[in-house]
Amino acid sequence: GAIDPISGTAVQLEVATVIAKVFKHSPPRRSIVFCHWDAEEFGLIGSSEWIEQRLGVLQRRAVAYINVDHIAGGSSLDIKAVPLLYRALVEASHRTPYADGSAGGSLLDSWRHFRRRGPFLGDRAVPEIGLPAGGSDYQRFITFAGVPAADIKLEQRPGQSYALYHTMYETPWTVENLIDPNFSSFTSVGQLWVEIVHRLASSLVIPFNALDYSQSLLVLLHKAEVHLSKLELTKTIAWLPNKLSSLKDALRRFQNAARKIQAEAQFEFI
Repeated sequence: GAIDPISGTAVQLEVATVIAKVFKHSPPRRSIVFCHWDAEEFGLIGSSEWIEQRLGVLQRRAVAYINVDHIAGGSSLDIKAVPLLYRALVEASHRTPYADGSAGGSLLDSWRHFRRRGPFLGDRAVPEIGLPAGGSDYQRFITFAGVPAADIKLEQRPGQSYALYHTMYETPWTVENLIDPNFSSFTSVGQLWVEIVHRLASSLVIPFNALDYSQSLLVLLHKAEVHLSKLELTKTIAWLPNKLSSLKDALRRFQNAARKIQAEAQFEFI
């Protein structure tokens, strides 16, 4: 429909135009590829075929994939991403104006307002970010090619999609008169998209954060331990506690190594 996926498609075309102008006389350090596929609703067919045909080069050379399906108006940023990209997304949103411009500030301000609870306890720098499990073309980049990915949406309310999702009323008139009459949310997502792409393509050091990755794995392991304990599997399966302990030790070593990497990279985060 006019919102999903045409709103994302329209913004993608504008982003491609802007990126082409920005890098016209000074190419980025890394190539930028704009992709658009058919048959997403029928099982991610288009993106799956494309990735399978280019799997080798993607695994060797792809840095990241940014996915934008739709923009549904409002100012509630809804992002799913792998932990490696958390800080790059935060920095890009900090540089992006607030969606409708009425309240001033950045898109990061509204993101924190609507989604305060971040992925790390005690770390308020990163707002709420979901894990990109499935539901759109980014899924194949993660599971097939192992490419870090992020999915970006702008919604009316946190955790709620627009009411006309996948209905016959998802028309251009709906977008122009009800969803986003001034196309301010389209503009905001486009600016965020440009910021992220520019940072990923031009930075001397790729703006990944391995420390966030290690912390996320430890958080997920803790959740798994709690769940297994409730099921009393740690009591009934004799070898399980030792395996979990070994896994935790490995993740701690990974965390220490990641901390050294981040110190050497000398990133400055918000």
